Amino acid sequence: AAVDESGTRYASRDLTTSSEQVSQDYYDSEDAHIFYTNVWGGDNIHIGAYDECATLGVVDKTEQVRLASVRVLELLTANVDIRPDWRVMDMGSALGGCSRYLAKTFGCHVLGVDLSKKECEVNLKKTTRAGLDHLVDVKCCSFTDTGEEDASFDLIISE
Repeated sequence: AAVDESGTRYASRDLTTSSEQVSQDYYDSEDAHIFYTNVWGGDNIHIGAYDECATLGVVDKTEQVRLASVRVLELLTANVDIRPDWRVMDMGSALGGCSRYLAKTFGCHVLGVDLSKKECEVNLKKTTRAGLDHLVDVKCCSFTDTGEEDASFDLIISE
């Protein structure tokens, strides 16, 4: 386990496959970090639901990305009765926007899993700043080898 500056523990495993290593190298690169932090909004790195932002008349592009990203999370969870006693895995958690959204919105416990050490570190910092570190844990590892028990989650989400 690794520990960040705030003392938060997170697991880090050696990667075994070349595709995982390529992914980790990309998401740990400074260029990817700058892009996803500054251009893509800094919380989520997935495609958003932009049609509704246009309908709402949101002009600012950065705000469009932020709102579109949140809207995707709302759409993904709209038909699921997520409860506070649930354990949820956010597979490919990246910067942790989805994990924090789930924890804040539903009060559930979330495990964010991602290959990128840099993104896991950012995720931990943002989660701690948001006061959600009691609900969100982060593991820097492959989702194929999390060390978690089989069938130990009520929901697995990946955006």
